[in-house]
Amino acid sequence: MLRDARLTHQQFGAYGAPMTPIPVVTSPLVTDWILAWTTLLGAVGTVSAFFTAFVLMRREARRDLVHRQNERRSQARLVYGFITLDSGVGRITIVNDSDQPIYRVWVIRQRDLRDFYHLMIPGKKHISMDVDRAETEWFGVVASSYAHPVTFEFTDANSVSWRRTREGQLLELTTEGAYAPGEPPAPLR
Repeated sequence: MLRDARLTHQQFGAYGAPMTPIPVVTSPLVTDWILAWTTLLGAVGTVSAFFTAFVLMRREARRDLVHRQNERRSQARLVYGFITLDSGVGRITIVNDSDQPIYRVWVIRQRDLRDFYHLMIPGKKHISMDVDRAETEWFGVVASSYAHPVTFEFTDANSVSWRRTREGQLLELTTEGAYAPGEPPAPLR
């Protein structure tokens, strides 16, 4: 008795008896292990390469940002101001050691008094003004020939406004703190 092969998937051996599959157990070959390990190492290498590329890109972006900030501050770093006391007379001096001019220099003095200078030419040029004894004491200069920093604001050749504080900090003034030509700078914070 023959059965239709389309109706069943069972194999028949000799004399029509059904055949049972014989389980074949083989251990993985050495080449299978080598293939598995190289695939794993390739995956780890790919992930490591992406991670390394990401870290290097972030480091380069930070380096570029620092470089741009240093370029932006390059002129402003060369502008400084101080007050000295000589024979009881105080003198405020603002120095532009850069090779470009600075504009709208505001010296912040006692009780929000401000002195304005429109232009300072470049190259070791300075402006000076005498101040009285009371104002010299307000700046904290008492019987000393040492120079003490003063707070002042200016605009560099790239139209960026800066504030140099008495502590020596160089702060970039944002558009909210900026002022129009001829106006006094924003009050100290």
